[in-house]
Amino acid sequence: MEEKLDKEKLSKFNAEVFSTMPDEPYLGPVPSFGGRRRKTPALDWCFRAAAVVLAGLFCWSLLRPEPPVDPTVFTARAADVYTVSNGVRSRVVLPDSSVVWLNCGSELLVADDYENGNREVALRGEGYFDVNSDPSDPFYVRTPGGPAVRVTGTAFNLSCYSPDREVRLTLLRGSVQMLTDENSTLAVEEGSRITVKDGHAYINRTPDIEGDIAWTKGTLHFDNTPMPEVLESLERWYGVEITVSDSSIYNNFFTADFRSESITRVLELLAITCDIVYAVDGNMITLG
Repeated sequence: MEEKLDKEKLSKFNAEVFSTMPDEPYLGPVPSFGGRRRKTPALDWCFRAAAVVLAGLFCWSLLRPEPPVDPTVFTARAADVYTVSNGVRSRVVLPDSSVVWLNCGSELLVADDYENGNREVALRGEGYFDVNSDPSDPFYVRTPGGPAVRVTGTAFNLSCYSPDREVRLTLLRGSVQMLTDENSTLAVEEGSRITVKDGHAYINRTPDIEGDIAWTKGTLHFDNTPMPEVLESLERWYGVEITVSDSSIYNNFFTADFRSESITRVLELLAITCDIVYAVDGNMITLG
């Protein structure tokens, strides 16, 4: 049985550690964000993946710590790859003046021939899209989990951080179609949210829209959110790594809004509301 953490000693330790930490996350420019990084045909990704297996996963991790969007769901050649690190949020202006705001830990691929009428992008992470209207030239967003989004001109928030998690789209304005597979197309109504998980689609016609897009205004929003999702969001938002020593922590749910609070204040609130103790070592956090 794992030994219980000493709350009194940890409290003193945490106070000393966090006294040296800034109160706000870094919101500055992304070093790799500007300009064209590379042109990579979809097949090249496959050959690179094979080469990685032969060369070793360690070498690949040194070259690119964050994996790219799954190329099997991106039919175009990738001209621009925009990567936003944990702890950072930023914006991409596409060639047709459509705008994508990217949340922490996200990546956007843009088609090589986007300027020639192929308005196709692929997203891994979370993005708020404001797409210029062009009924004759639909805009497509591919996701790691398989579902794609087809729009002509609209504003929506799309969350799709990994292929084994849910894809969630909240439509603020216009019209959107969710392509869940080759034979299934679902129309999304303005002001509603569609969630696709494990091959099933769920529609909420009265979602908390302000909560879904709170991150675009610098607010980290939780509303009875399961603890695994809370911890993943904290890692991305503050650029930290969280380890859980007591799996019962995952049974908790959490409700709170954070705007300029430091990670220490967030942890203090977690400790109070969920009876959690924490230890900090640099950007490594242990919960128990």
